[in-house]
Amino acid sequence: GDYSGPSGARRVLEDPIVDVAVLETARGGILLRGLAFESSDVSVFVNVSGDHLGLQGINTLESLAAVKSIVSKSTRAGGVAVLNADDAQVMKATNHLKASKFLVSQNAANPALAAHLDRAGHALLVDAADVVYCRDGTRTALLSVEDIPITFGGRARHMVENALCAAGAGIGLGLALDQVADGLRTFQNSPEQNLGRLNLFSVDGVTVVLDYAHNPAGLTHLLAFAHSFTKPDSGLISIIGTAGDREAEALRKIGRIAGAESRQVIVKDTAHYLRGRTAQQMFDLFDEGVRANPAALAPLHAKSELEGVEMALAQARPGDAIAIMCQEQMTEIVDRLNALGHPL
Repeated sequence: GDYSGPSGARRVLEDPIVDVAVLETARGGILLRGLAFESSDVSVFVNVSGDHLGLQGINTLESLAAVKSIVSKSTRAGGVAVLNADDAQVMKATNHLKASKFLVSQNAANPALAAHLDRAGHALLVDAADVVYCRDGTRTALLSVEDIPITFGGRARHMVENALCAAGAGIGLGLALDQVADGLRTFQNSPEQNLGRLNLFSVDGVTVVLDYAHNPAGLTHLLAFAHSFTKPDSGLISIIGTAGDREAEALRKIGRIAGAESRQVIVKDTAHYLRGRTAQQMFDLFDEGVRANPAALAPLHAKSELEGVEMALAQARPGDAIAIMCQEQMTEIVDRLNALGHPL
């Protein structure tokens, strides 16, 4: 479920059987109600994108990064703050922390990473397709990126980033390196282990990618990943949509990205995330974005995510890929795709 706010965190923290709580701490919850906890032992700051700008008085990436950095700044002295060294906003917003910094990077030549290691800091990086742990001048290869299922052999670069951050959190909690490596090897993007996060299916020669992407950055990653499954002379069908409280330009941008990368765009309505806009207003903004590309076909309109999937499958050809921005009907879509095809 969507439990990224203080009430979701409270539900976890009040459960007496919990030994380690892993909490997503959302921008909106911080701004509206504050943190759900006094401090953390380990925090992770993955990245910053323009999603949610224009809400609660936050209008710039720098301001958004400052809000998100509160989680890192609340990590206790003696704790560990995992930071993505490849995101300039993350690094800029976390200059002064009580916790020890643990950097992760997909770029072994990252200058911030090099400076951190020169100061005897600890880090995880990708070097020649291996995940390498560095500390006190010692380098230990954990495993190859190809051995991390959620990265799909490294073609899902944003999942490499996620894997590094998760591994950094595990090390920060005191797990042994072999335990961390084993976790990376065995965790998969299946609906059973990670519902709605790059779940792949094959239906009559068509690859279908189901993902929770809900902003322009997420859609860019999703479409690049889905494109890697298309065959020569085949194309991509994208099903787009998100919450209505995003800035109008953010919705247009989603349409522009989809229109530029897809043979056909399907705009799906939302039942639960209109948040002040009508379904028609949202369609019109997505439509404006799609039509900004003169070569793009006019987008089709689906009344639900599941209807959008049925429309896409009806026009898809073997070798095509379908990418779905999915927030509401994940379980129903997974059941339907399993009935028609099989997971990959």
